[in-house]
Amino acid sequence: MKKIFICGTVGIAALLASCSGNKLAEKENLLAGPEGKSWRITKIVAGNQDFTRYIPKSDLDNVTTFYSNQQYKMDEGASKANVNAPQIADAGTWTLSKDHKKLTIQTNDEIMNWDVIELNEKEFKISSIESGFSNEVTYCLK
Repeated sequence: MKKIFICGTVGIAALLASCSGNKLAEKENLLAGPEGKSWRITKIVAGNQDFTRYIPKSDLDNVTTFYSNQQYKMDEGASKANVNAPQIADAGTWTLSKDHKKLTIQTNDEIMNWDVIELNEKEFKISSIESGFSNEVTYCLK
């Protein structure tokens, strides 16, 4: 479940000098904003099947926040599966590829790579091949 909520969510607020750099900064800013931007999973799809209803409420209220310094954290949200679990469930760093099509998230013990399908002001969609699934899994966050 940890992989589900780490995503997603990418950003550097600094403006870059070149046109392609400006486009990249815009995409990163959409993900992280100048002071951090929070995302919550709204839908999980594998193949043509929506798996969202199988995800515990205690996981769906988790909030992943991406910061412009390329740090991120995942907050457990209001409900937790384990009341003794720390409020900050995970933290690490993120990078966005130069073409803004790949998101890499690194924690202390794991590196995860995601394809960025869509990123705009209100929606962030990422996908990857997950263990236990024969199809690519897509996560929709808002």
